[in-house]
Amino acid sequence: MTAGAVRPAEISVAAALDRWLEFVSDELSPTTLREYRRLLDRRIQPALGERSLTRLTTADLDGFYSALSRQAGLAPATIRQIHSILRRGLRQAVRWGWIGAHPAVNITLPRRRTSEIQPPSPTVIRSLLDTAMERDSITGTLLFVAARTGMRRGELCGLKWGDVDLARSRIVVSRAVAVVPDGTTEKSTKTHASRRIALDKATVAMLERYRERAEDWAASAGARLDSTSFVFSRTIDGQRPLHPDNVTAAFRRVCERQRVTGVRLHDLRHAHATQLLAAGVPVRTVSGRLGHANA
Repeated sequence: MTAGAVRPAEISVAAALDRWLEFVSDELSPTTLREYRRLLDRRIQPALGERSLTRLTTADLDGFYSALSRQAGLAPATIRQIHSILRRGLRQAVRWGWIGAHPAVNITLPRRRTSEIQPPSPTVIRSLLDTAMERDSITGTLLFVAARTGMRRGELCGLKWGDVDLARSRIVVSRAVAVVPDGTTEKSTKTHASRRIALDKATVAMLERYRERAEDWAASAGARLDSTSFVFSRTIDGQRPLHPDNVTAAFRRVCERQRVTGVRLHDLRHAHATQLLAAGVPVRTVSGRLGHANA
């Protein structure tokens, strides 16, 4: 049955949003699709799902957002993300002729709370990297590269040896590994554009040693690494990337071992940006290195 064949008076908010998410699924990254589905299942549908789409009002949405803030204690950023899902889904319902007015247009959202980012100090980072390297050279090297380049978690997992040019001291970031229900998948970067990142001498030396160990490991099993092999992999030929969630879990274990609290894997990216800015590197240059869409 097509969208137009649905009787508006009979469709619920849950059904309408499910149909919309199915309609746009090919346009969304796997990570975004998974997060939209999580918020739909956990937040939107329990509160609004059974309601008739044609009876949903702006007042209903205002009350819903207020409850998310006061009762559920959600941050304003999360509530705004939930609103984005509803706004897009309801806009599509208008286009399909299921409702005449868009109830999410004139709602009242909680104010954004801005907090100063406090990245870990160089001393803390060095301690974490040393501990990670002692425990596991794969995780240790990945975290070292993360701290020296500011790459995102998925980008590090998606890095292949064909992207690494140690002779020219640079790498190309052109893909990322995203988490999907049945494992992982490759996707483009967050901005859908590749970028080159210059490497310092310490990072080049680290990757040269790591490459030698990886090649020796592969050769011991009669395998070899090539340009399609993932740099950070648990498989002998590097044909399977690390799972991003496993990388995060490994970092948490390192923090627990060092009794470091309040530091996330993503904070290595913040720390790298802070160090560059403190060294006088222009904001636009730092933004380009990190792969931001807007400086």
